[in-house]
Amino acid sequence: MAIVRYQTKYGTVFHRSKCKSDWPNIVTKERHRHGKPVPYTKMTLQEPALLSIRDVEKALSRPWKRYYVRVTGTIRTCEYQAALYASDPSRYAHPNSTLHTHGLAIDVHTTYLSEKLRKALLAHGWHQSRPDDEPWHFSFRLTA
Repeated sequence: MAIVRYQTKYGTVFHRSKCKSDWPNIVTKERHRHGKPVPYTKMTLQEPALLSIRDVEKALSRPWKRYYVRVTGTIRTCEYQAALYASDPSRYAHPNSTLHTHGLAIDVHTTYLSEKLRKALLAHGWHQSRPDDEPWHFSFRLTA
């Protein structure tokens, strides 16, 4: 299976129809406040998706307070996604059909999911494929 490159506003992202766990541009970012990690802010994504999150956080921040997107899930290995799918195929996607295995999907912590955050994510390259039954799940838009 060939890898397809998509150019986005934030840089090139990679995709293929078969699951792959080792993308060349995966970056991990962990936020800290006063030298301690901020809970639910560690993200591992393809770099353009992470750059987009940076812009979402800037758009939501106030001059006196830094905003952090809080997530419960980012990248998943093919093996882990396969195990999730095997445990409950009605809840989890097949490893070949989810952008979690590409480092191009996030699950936002529902406690911090607001309409303002949703709109900011949509404005910065993310979309919700199933907003009614998975309001926490956002995938980075792939455009040719």
